Amino acid sequence: MKTNVTMKVKRIWQAVAYLAIFSLALGTVQAGAAKLASTTTDLDDGSNVQALAEPEATYTTIDYPGATLTVAHDINPAGDIVGRYESPDHKGGFLLHNNSFTAIDYPSAVYTEARGINPAGDIVGVYRYADGKDHGFLLHNGVFSPIDVPGAVTSTVWGINPAGEITGSYTTADNKGHPLVLKDGNFTTLDPPFADMGPVGSFTHGINSRGEVVGCWFDKSNVMHSLLISDGNFITTDFPDSMMSMNWRINKKGRMVGHYTDMDGKTHGYLLRKKKFTTIDPPGATSSQAHGINPAGDIVGLYRGADGKIHGFLLSAGQ
Repeated sequence: MKTNVTMKVKRIWQAVAYLAIFSLALGTVQAGAAKLASTTTDLDDGSNVQALAEPEATYTTIDYPGATLTVAHDINPAGDIVGRYESPDHKGGFLLHNNSFTAIDYPSAVYTEARGINPAGDIVGVYRYADGKDHGFLLHNGVFSPIDVPGAVTSTVWGINPAGEITGSYTTADNKGHPLVLKDGNFTTLDPPFADMGPVGSFTHGINSRGEVVGCWFDKSNVMHSLLISDGNFITTDFPDSMMSMNWRINKKGRMVGHYTDMDGKTHGYLLRKKKFTTIDPPGATSSQAHGINPAGDIVGLYRGADGKIHGFLLSAGQ
């Protein structure tokens, strides 16, 4: 039987997992932590989990040249992919267009990550100077513009839709995360009104053409839950029988991708389509996450291979 101290450590890990998840170590979680009860998932039609059933779907590994780590974060309708990579001497962002990589580095930054791309090719992400503070950016027509929420300790942005609306999050002096949407130069905070909201807060990653936003929120036990914000409604969409769950993106059809940790402590990607969950695991993966989806249903993300390295992947929908 697990002690209360052990359970507390596991729940703290889940909170730290978001704050540190972008290091993408993809370590396993200890089995036996309390699972997310199905009652926290606001899908009322008996949603279930199914295997990937599209025989025409194919996986392609994405590795930035010379990198020790590659992550694919987002994909637009043209198939352009953005993400991040690490090499022995650099940590930067990239654009993959027509099978050709272009490095993305914010001027004078020690770290850059390209996180979202829209149909026009506008790219959003995060950069960091030597002081370690995160800032958001927009890359439009080759010109970088910083994105910082007034008064925030840190600001990060993840997603941009066809209209140029941007979503992400910021942290305040109490280290709490707050979701945001940036539209027409104005920031709007989207804090979920849940009674069980904990001190870690909430974060958003993707926004579609209808203005629907997805991300995650942490309860008072520091358990992470998947979040959908649609038409002013805040909806929890947890993967069933999991230890933790997070939404990453949503396309114009309302299909969502994300990742969850199962009861054995293994991380998997998922697709939520028509209120049905599909697990996404590239062949040979020991852990995986699905980060981006375009209108055609092409999905990108990351996986840890048998070689122990983090690779990006493209799952071509073939539809």
